[in-house]
Amino acid sequence: MADELVELCLPIYRDISLDDDDKFEKSEALVRESSTLKGDALNDMIMRVCHQCRETAEAEKSSRAQPLAPSRPAIVAQTAESSKPNPLNTTAAPALASTSGPRRFTFNPHASAFTPPAPSFPVPAPIPAGVQRANYDWRREQVNQTITRLDVRIKQLSDGIKSDDARMKEFERQAHENVTRVYGSSPPMDARTGDGRKLMLHADWAENQAQQLKAGLAKKRQEWVRLRTERDERYMDLFPGEGEMGPMG
Repeated sequence: MADELVELCLPIYRDISLDDDDKFEKSEALVRESSTLKGDALNDMIMRVCHQCRETAEAEKSSRAQPLAPSRPAIVAQTAESSKPNPLNTTAAPALASTSGPRRFTFNPHASAFTPPAPSFPVPAPIPAGVQRANYDWRREQVNQTITRLDVRIKQLSDGIKSDDARMKEFERQAHENVTRVYGSSPPMDARTGDGRKLMLHADWAENQAQQLKAGLAKKRQEWVRLRTERDERYMDLFPGEGEMGPMG
């Protein structure tokens, strides 16, 4: 299935008139129309297809644009030809004095500028565009995986916060109801004996449970904010300027 989608989307990435964002959007729409996948599986398929199409198009472009390297005899011949003096060149570089002692530069008053000798150390070759693109795609994939892991953890914390908040409110309701039954009845119940004591003990227990949940909720909310901030920073690595904090839920 992935190979068929790559064949469908590859012409889009070969179109040099489109930028990267347009290529991704067109390919995403084509994959959604041609695939029966949904949810995370569909998103993963879109990323895989676009990544494969991009690598294939870049490899084809690099293979067409790379010039043939000259042969060794041609390089030697060109070097020898360039070392011959040009009789028409009136602005020659200063010549070295041919003496038996140390070699020195001689001043030529007719020369317009001094041309320093070429460096003897080798100049490193630039990194090919295909390698740079592969490194960028690898880093982008790593960021996407990190965002996915953070989203899962954020979802778990959000669900836990909602559940604990509902339990805390229920314990607070029970504590308030028991206290009301003891002191709000007519006549008021004795909180030290009988049913009054039982209700007050249950009210104390419910209040203690509510306080423990409240402390745990504060820590979970802090962790939620930290993870969401980290997630937005990773998201901005992919799409600068589009990260934003959502509601705490």
